[in-house]
Amino acid sequence: ATLIDPVGIGSPEPIAFSLWPNPAGVNQSIQIEGLLDSDLVRAFDILGNEIPSYRQANSIRFREDLSEGVYLIRVYRDAENISTMRLMVE
Repeated sequence: ATLIDPVGIGSPEPIAFSLWPNPAGVNQSIQIEGLLDSDLVRAFDILGNEIPSYRQANSIRFREDLSEGVYLIRVYRDAENISTMRLMVE
């Protein structure tokens, strides 16, 4: 019998990042700690619609003021390593 070493097989480690302020105001930029320069950051409403935004260094800015509610901030490190965090807007 041949033994196969399982090291490296499985799901990737989650991306460790934090958001602040959380909860945020309707027209605030959100600071994100723990990103790599190559990470892609996208924002979605609770229905899954992408919110127009752009990344500036370690923050995400929205092209329009957000309505109060829950949003999802998703960080893509590569095709298989994606992490999501909830953002509350008040």
